[in-house]
Amino acid sequence: MPNEKQLIRALTEPTIVLDEIRAFTDEPDTPESGEQEQDGPIPYKSTKQLGGVTPLVQILSKLFSGEELSSLTINVGEGLPTCTATFLITDKSFYSRAFPKDGDIMSVFIRGKDDLFKPIRNDYIITSVSISTDEGGDETSYDSMTVFGQLNVPGYNALKCFSKKGTSMKALMQTATDLKLGFASNEVDTADEQTWICAFERTKDFIDDVSLSAYKDDNSFYKSFVDIFYYMNFVNMEPLFAEKTEIEESMMVDLISTDYGKDSKKSKEKGKLVLTNWEEHQATPFFIKKYALFNNTSSVNLKYGYKRYVHYYDALLKEPQVVFIDPKTTEGAEDTLQLLKGRAKEKFYLEQTQGNWMGVQYGENGENSHEKYLIAKTHNFQNNIHAPKMGLEVTLQALNFNIRMMQSIPIVCVIKRDSTRKMANQPADESGESANGDPNASAETPAVKAFESPIAVDKTVSGNYIVWRMSYVYENGEFRHRLTMVRREWPTPPSAGTNPPNNPSQN
Repeated sequence: MPNEKQLIRALTEPTIVLDEIRAFTDEPDTPESGEQEQDGPIPYKSTKQLGGVTPLVQILSKLFSGEELSSLTINVGEGLPTCTATFLITDKSFYSRAFPKDGDIMSVFIRGKDDLFKPIRNDYIITSVSISTDEGGDETSYDSMTVFGQLNVPGYNALKCFSKKGTSMKALMQTATDLKLGFASNEVDTADEQTWICAFERTKDFIDDVSLSAYKDDNSFYKSFVDIFYYMNFVNMEPLFAEKTEIEESMMVDLISTDYGKDSKKSKEKGKLVLTNWEEHQATPFFIKKYALFNNTSSVNLKYGYKRYVHYYDALLKEPQVVFIDPKTTEGAEDTLQLLKGRAKEKFYLEQTQGNWMGVQYGENGENSHEKYLIAKTHNFQNNIHAPKMGLEVTLQALNFNIRMMQSIPIVCVIKRDSTRKMANQPADESGESANGDPNASAETPAVKAFESPIAVDKTVSGNYIVWRMSYVYENGEFRHRLTMVRREWPTPPSAGTNPPNNPSQN
């Protein structure tokens, strides 16, 4: 079981009604009067691999087969999920019969190898369509059509006027119910009761503003988004970074097997949810096909400041206020980890601050706004900007339906062939000194140990990460799962020895 403070639970269920995918009818049927005919044969519901080998995509009456679907990507993590799909148009009668127009829907179905996994079943409102035609091609040549869509949640982008009284969490839960979305959170409640007003704004903007203004205490900050299962997620992010992570159990899936459904034998086995590039796990969805570090620390720090001053006028106290917002770091991390606050022993970051005027703070305890309303806006913003500054872009061998957004997952990256990199990651001996840090060792000792060791664990890359964004990808006839994994503090590079870094926060 994961840490209780990290577990995001469903508190209400979605009631949104999706379009029917005609592939799920028991038998092929004939179109009713005035209805467009189905292009091509209708697959049967009894086909277990439907949506598992290739995504099932429907636009109006057209069901696209695997040969017609070139690629599909679903992105999750910011606001509503989005979908981009590229099709090979071999029959141009599609343009006459089912070319998408305003308000039309692209329905998507993707399933795992076992019925215990909840499938992805989404409707995306089509926002734009582009067609690429070969130069010099005649009217019988093939076209490439790319369709862009946003998860269809009626009312999400509508201009509305309403109010919700209560805490930010309750206001968002009520708004989710109004949109027929479910609601999920790792929070019990917030401490920010007031009347939340949507004054002729888009519901989307109201949700963003309430999330940004949410407050419980100085050790909490919040982020909201809608996931692929139609739940609005309202997440207290601090426990994800600061609390100890327990490795979760997950269902195993054999990627080589063509077995689908409840009789899948491999999925009855349990395993630890750890992602790795160790080739022995290549036949599982936990295998990392490729990964790459990314670093936006300096660009974020220079643009938004390491810290930020909040200036506002308190109407209750009748005097101006200045509050200093310092992005959260894990307690005790400064003793052993790097905090991404400039180079060790340098203090220039103390002058790299930003400030902004937030206006007038009216009332408290439900009178106009809660007591920390203006401070919370900067507190949530700064922490959500700084938390994902550095991390890993990971591509998994296949879709892993065990993985959830904002889940804390351990990653173990091993080194097998790079002797130089192995040498930099040699395990410490009994005295606590690494082989390459032993002054009494001969110059060739580390190289020999690195050469003889079958694998070494990359100490910098390996560790616990948070799933910040996800992409479900189908391309070149295969599924891939792409993850943006982040963590707030980083280990000391092995080559720096065993002494902790001299972090600027200690000076």
